[in-house]
Amino acid sequence: MLLSLSLVSGHVEEHPKDDYTSLTCLYGVLMITELLTEERIAVVDDVSDWQSAIALAVAPLIADGTVRESYLQAIIESTFSNGPYYVLAPGIAMPHARPETGVNQNGLAFLLVKNGVISRIRLTQ
Repeated sequence: MLLSLSLVSGHVEEHPKDDYTSLTCLYGVLMITELLTEERIAVVDDVSDWQSAIALAVAPLIADGTVRESYLQAIIESTFSNGPYYVLAPGIAMPHARPETGVNQNGLAFLLVKNGVISRIRLTQ
């Protein structure tokens, strides 16, 4: 199920698209609406493990060409090597890898796992 961007619409300043050719022209930086599109937002009840959660989160980025499959593999391999370095707080993670491992362009995806992700990461493959 996709989460509608209407949830954030009341909390952001809107600018008519006719006033500029790209959102980057407005402030000289990428805006969240360019990086995180509605197609890249997913909500699920459960996942079987952390690898599945990462794969599910990265899937829309692979599908639209933002990243290659190698980027997903790099996140998983880096987790085995370095541990869950992308955990920001309990229940919040921002999995990522180095851009040279398969990033074609900037982008974000958002996955909400309602029942959480098992955080025990076995650091052996």
